[in-house]
Amino acid sequence: MRPRFRTDREDWVQRVVADGKSICIIPERSAIALDLVTRPVDDLPLERELVMATVSGSTAPVEIRKIAQLASRYQWGRDAAQSEA
Repeated sequence: MRPRFRTDREDWVQRVVADGKSICIIPERSAIALDLVTRPVDDLPLERELVMATVSGSTAPVEIRKIAQLASRYQWGRDAAQSEA
């Protein structure tokens, strides 16, 4: 599906949807238009890839470096697969 229009104005998108002229998929807690009717989306695998980037050799605070080290050592895929089983 290709969007017919795009905008950075979330309030405008929700107003168009609330007026019955469009549909959108948004996080449940992001609904701000008063007349917006929401419905849950079930059985649709929604995934997001998050990336943490740091500059090699930077003078980032020790806390940031520690978080980056912990994230790189964590076995992300293993826990996700176990929770689905």
